[in-house]
Amino acid sequence: MFREFGQALPLPTAVLVGVSNLVQHWWWAALAAGVCVVLACKAYIRTPEGRLKTDRFKLGMPLFGKLNLKSSVAKFARTTAILLQGGVTLFDSMTIVRGVIGNEVLAKGADYVKEGMREGESFAARLKGTDVYPPLIVHMVAVGEETGDLQGVLLTVADAYDADVEMTLKSLVSLLEPVIIVIIGGAIAFIILAMLLPVFQINLMSG
Repeated sequence: MFREFGQALPLPTAVLVGVSNLVQHWWWAALAAGVCVVLACKAYIRTPEGRLKTDRFKLGMPLFGKLNLKSSVAKFARTTAILLQGGVTLFDSMTIVRGVIGNEVLAKGADYVKEGMREGESFAARLKGTDVYPPLIVHMVAVGEETGDLQGVLLTVADAYDADVEMTLKSLVSLLEPVIIVIIGGAIAFIILAMLLPVFQINLMSG
């Protein structure tokens, strides 16, 4: 009907029709491409270089990067404290801790710490030298080494970071709920607009 009047479809309607046709006729290609991309990404992440770059990217993400860092540092501090309580030396604990941190960048930092302690450097000094671990844990570890209560200090740091991460996540969830509602509402409004605009335009052309 629009062609008979020499008129083009309203933009929202044209977009909706185009997307619908694309999904209807090319869904298999999109699915195949998506599967290939996912498999390729997984294969790359399994490589040492891919894992390192992926974990570095996670730490650099806005907002979520800080959450990842705090969560990983909490694991580092808590695991180290538990190992020390169990009689494992600080030097040997670094080998175990690197496997449970969950981030290759911080794991390499643990390797750096271990290498320095082998040469007689302090735990805090090597942590500071990584340029990865936050100043809070570096300062607290230095205090723990001076007071002889490294285990207690590490547990305090872990508790502080875990509490901070939990509080931040709760705040994010409360902020995301209205954003999701707005996005869904906008999508529904766009679909309704795309369906009603042609009707209004036809009425105008007929009148």
